[in-house]
Amino acid sequence: MAFRDIQCALYNGQPVLSLQKTYQWIPFYGAPNQCDLNCLALGHAFYHSFGRVLDGTPCSPGSQGLCVGGRCLSAGCDGLMGSDAREDHCGRCGGANDSCLFVQRVFRDAGAYAGYWNVTLIPEGARHIYAAHRSRNYLALIGGDGRYVLNGKWEISPPGTYDVAGTRVVYTRATGPEETLRAAGPTTQDLLLQVLLQEPNPGIEFEFWLPRELYGPFQEQTQALSLSLRQPQPLEVEPQSSEPNKAPAFPTRTPNPTPGEGETTTTRMGASREVRLVP
Repeated sequence: MAFRDIQCALYNGQPVLSLQKTYQWIPFYGAPNQCDLNCLALGHAFYHSFGRVLDGTPCSPGSQGLCVGGRCLSAGCDGLMGSDAREDHCGRCGGANDSCLFVQRVFRDAGAYAGYWNVTLIPEGARHIYAAHRSRNYLALIGGDGRYVLNGKWEISPPGTYDVAGTRVVYTRATGPEETLRAAGPTTQDLLLQVLLQEPNPGIEFEFWLPRELYGPFQEQTQALSLSLRQPQPLEVEPQSSEPNKAPAFPTRTPNPTPGEGETTTTRMGASREVRLVP
């Protein structure tokens, strides 16, 4: 039983306001002051305030704040109530973002084939991950086990939250061409961000924060995966026709294998493979 429930239950069977009737009480969270002990009479349409809740009572279900002296106070990252200490982008309490590096780039490779293309490695330990673009292409994400988390095998995943590598990835796709991917991190495994090209790539923005000691290994892994450390120049590809149901003007490539297996060189000329929306 939750702490607030116990406090309300202490008044079960006791008269209220000199009334002869007694009631069973449960917490009521719709009152103005969330640090008052507001209890709803079970089976009735009224509540009563029994004064303040005891210190240390959560302000509301799932809240990080605690009631102290009738006020809802939040604890800082230092564990002190009322403290305004916050973690920096590196995850250090009260830090100044000086123990990590900010990686921010734009992947501009237009791609020579419709299909899956590597965008960037997102290394273990990355925080505040963000990727976005505006096109008919789709972002794809491979987990540390080599399996697709998002938009793999030509199947388009629904927007939502996906648990991978110790963090939650929030995937959004607007009615228009905008698509975003966000994760707080830190990641516990390497992730590989790809793009499923349906048309020439107008540019994919991505960024994350990485501990300084992990930046060197990140560069080495990036080079090993043949991912550009500098922005590649766009390749000349013929734009896709606006006519409906017409095949794109550039050939397709089979999906990339999982990290470590190297890129495939097998290509198919002609119409691109159709993507399928997963309900």
